[in-house]
Amino acid sequence: MEDVVAAIAELKNVEVREIAGKRKGLVATMPIKAGTPILSEKPAVCFSAPANKKFKNAGEPNFVLAKSLLSRPDADSVGFGLLNAYMPGHDPDHPIFQDRKDILDEDAQRLFQFLHPEATAHPASDAPSQPQPTENADGVEPLSLDDLRQLLAVIHLNSFALSSERFPGMTTYGFYLRMAFCNHSCRPNACQYIDPNSTRARLNSPSIVLRAVSDIAEGEEVCISYIELMDTTPERREALQELYYFTCQCPRCERALPLHLPSSSPSAEKKTKADDATATATAGDGEEEGSLALETRVVEEFRATLQAANDKAKAKDMKGSMLAWGRCAELGERIYPSNWPTMATLYKHAHTAAKAAGANPFVLEAWKQRFNEARRKCRGPQCAACNCFLTGPLLCGRCRQVAYCSSECQRQHWKAAHKRECKPPAKVPDN
Repeated sequence: MEDVVAAIAELKNVEVREIAGKRKGLVATMPIKAGTPILSEKPAVCFSAPANKKFKNAGEPNFVLAKSLLSRPDADSVGFGLLNAYMPGHDPDHPIFQDRKDILDEDAQRLFQFLHPEATAHPASDAPSQPQPTENADGVEPLSLDDLRQLLAVIHLNSFALSSERFPGMTTYGFYLRMAFCNHSCRPNACQYIDPNSTRARLNSPSIVLRAVSDIAEGEEVCISYIELMDTTPERREALQELYYFTCQCPRCERALPLHLPSSSPSAEKKTKADDATATATAGDGEEEGSLALETRVVEEFRATLQAANDKAKAKDMKGSMLAWGRCAELGERIYPSNWPTMATLYKHAHTAAKAAGANPFVLEAWKQRFNEARRKCRGPQCAACNCFLTGPLLCGRCRQVAYCSSECQRQHWKAAHKRECKPPAKVPDN
């Protein structure tokens, strides 16, 4: 429990609070600007595996994480601390215990045998067939089979499976004590990713970064997305119910509306207004049905246009591919937050397709600027020397405009280029 308390105490611009209908969540204690890092955290436990690895069963990653957590000498104290922090009351009626009963029973039995190799227990019972100690050296009662099921459920509902930009073929499974309190919204104001700086040499104990993708007001809950946002409301709710056992009640799901109206491009803004008028006329007294129809049309058009963009590129129709990627970006702006990582990817594809089609420099520069802005907000500034994305950059002491990840990169870049370009900021004349 001390680990969780210490992790919460380290939070700076957010704090853990009770959230109506969600147990606990992260709430901003001050205004947070888009692009600001909210926290950076190393995992309590983690392991990495090839993205295409086939596990023994669907719960195997949770078992591996739980086994690592319980490998410490104070395993029982750690287990009870996590249960009290993330599942107070040990909620025996949570639907996960019915839906994943066989997997939880099997993995709890394996964990019990790992903790007490001298004892055996039947998966359906907490009573071991051989005597076991009533308490450990710290005076804490040992974790029972039911406790271990609860712990596996906590890890399933609160752990992360993330890919790294430096190791795209690998998936990292990790349990992060502070990030575990971050709840879901289909209208997220923050995103999470593996810090590239923490995986420079190898994918070992990678840090997770939580960064605001839109302005967050003081007292507002900080939410990420657990699922793909480019889905219709019924699809998202079905996925969340299947994976995390709750029905999303966020503003987007309740109203079935796309996220952002209008788009940042004039043509898309005109299209947006036309869609809004159509949705209003369609809705009439049934506003929800009209909004859902609009959202469904946007999602379906995006999927079809995305397929067309890839098909035209394969067919060497570069102009057609350019137009399709441009439309994908316009549609993406209706669904994704403006600084969402997927938007940066769409802008990058649109720029690449426009360049291949021989578009004029103004079009190329427009896509490049939109990519840079989205990328900077969702990943932060880049090191001028190695291009890694930074959470706590070192700025050039003279111009204060160029960022670096280390003093070594700063020295290399100074000798290679920045020495000739660096100028101190212009002084503001006194009135």
